[in-house]
Amino acid sequence: MRHTDQVAIITGGGNGIGQSTCEYMAQLGCTVMVADIKEDDAKKVAEGIKKNGGEALALKVDVTKKSEVEQMVADTLQSYGRIDILLNNAGTDIKGHITEIKEETWNFLMTLNLKGTFLCTQAVAPSMIERKYGRIINVSSMAGKTGEPLTSAYCTTKFGVVGFTQSVALDLGPHNITVNAVCPGAVATELHKKSVAQSAAIKRVVA
Repeated sequence: MRHTDQVAIITGGGNGIGQSTCEYMAQLGCTVMVADIKEDDAKKVAEGIKKNGGEALALKVDVTKKSEVEQMVADTLQSYGRIDILLNNAGTDIKGHITEIKEETWNFLMTLNLKGTFLCTQAVAPSMIERKYGRIINVSSMAGKTGEPLTSAYCTTKFGVVGFTQSVALDLGPHNITVNAVCPGAVATELHKKSVAQSAAIKRVVA
């Protein structure tokens, strides 16, 4: 399926699953907004897409900050006049045994993984409703369908993403906007490698 002339915002697009999705969507003909808190990573991905004949723009954005998310959407609409696709991919995982995980770690994951998805979805919805078209994809995880050890905070956020997705799909469905969640398993990204190392270290401590 080609997506020529469609505009896609992909958060966390500077590396890992986000980067691969940016590159794939560009191959399908999308104009890709590579949104990432790490501006250099976003620029590198966007430049690679353009070198391969695609259209991309790098945007520095912290998805936990409403003002930056709204600016991301405004910049996209100003540059291209439309937003067809939003992929809420920005997120992370920090391992911790339930007896040891810190409150600030819990709050950080809730804010990034869950609130970030909410803020971005809320920000793109009005323009999609106006055009009576939109495709929103939220990246959950297999950890959003079944619990995993040392992952209570991350699992909670990813279960939350699934519930959020199901509810918002009902809100936006009448406007010809689909909202779906994908639940990847283990993918050999830098984040996954870091998570595996964290789990191994924790297990040695609590064993």
